[in-house]
Amino acid sequence: MSGWPVLVEQSQACGAPAAHVWPLLTGPAALALRPSSFAFDVEAPAARLRVVLSVPATRPIFVVYQAREDLAGRVVSLTLPGKPSDGAETLTLSAIPERAGSRVTIQVSSVVADRSAQAVVTDYWQRAMPAWLAGLCDVAEGRAPLPDGRMPARLHAACVPAALPGRPASATASAAIAAPAGAVWEAVCAPESAALMSRSAAAVAGAVPGTPARQPGELWYLITRLDDGQLRMTVTVVREISAGRLTLSSVAGAPLEVLHRIEPDGQRTRLELTFRWPAGIPNRHAVARSMTDAARNRVRAFKDLIENPDPPRIA
Repeated sequence: MSGWPVLVEQSQACGAPAAHVWPLLTGPAALALRPSSFAFDVEAPAARLRVVLSVPATRPIFVVYQAREDLAGRVVSLTLPGKPSDGAETLTLSAIPERAGSRVTIQVSSVVADRSAQAVVTDYWQRAMPAWLAGLCDVAEGRAPLPDGRMPARLHAACVPAALPGRPASATASAAIAAPAGAVWEAVCAPESAALMSRSAAAVAGAVPGTPARQPGELWYLITRLDDGQLRMTVTVVREISAGRLTLSSVAGAPLEVLHRIEPDGQRTRLELTFRWPAGIPNRHAVARSMTDAARNRVRAFKDLIENPDPPRIA
């Protein structure tokens, strides 16, 4: 594959035996001990996915790895699904017995587009690995606690985008749904609905662990598998919530807000959905048409999910 290779490896002697280090390396806590990072596992069909949030600067980066044990009890690796094996970033963590303890090693390999990116990525890992190794050994040797599964406040704050400035452009669609308002509310507030509406077994969705449930600040994820096998992850942040009536969410990393309103409508319930985005963006007419279509499709998908909840999902 064309491109510039990155290969960084560092190791550290650890006072804990390899059998004690190994359970740490196989779980999300190992990735959460990376500087400025948080990690959690996602159950997916025929795969063990590990989501890693890192904030190397001010912008959060979400990466979805597939985890596997290369050598049981010693080596675990995480790769990007769907990427060619000689180009995908691969993290390899190992614990090998050494004297009374073990040697813990982290290796990162990937291929980047150009020489400047090679230098930046190499420099990042060379600076991050010593602190990461020290954190792993501190936990393994009992000097530091295991991460508690809650997203650190600084990382959480980095995931919450600023509100859209001025008067944003918008597109709205609505539908009358043959269901009580409570049922519509539950569907709107369930992060799993995003995967169910896709009617695809290749999509998984849920709430990011350790974020406040059904409160402002809750994070939702949606992971979909593209035709080439690569995974796409979308993260949304609940900004406002009024029980039974309204939710306002932002898409992390994108200037987009989504507003849901729920109102009783006779024997039915009306769901109104609005997308909002910056008014002054290029190609605003084309964007408006696309957003209008997206709002209509999303409302139809909610209506179908709520009124017909059990049709078979298509792989």
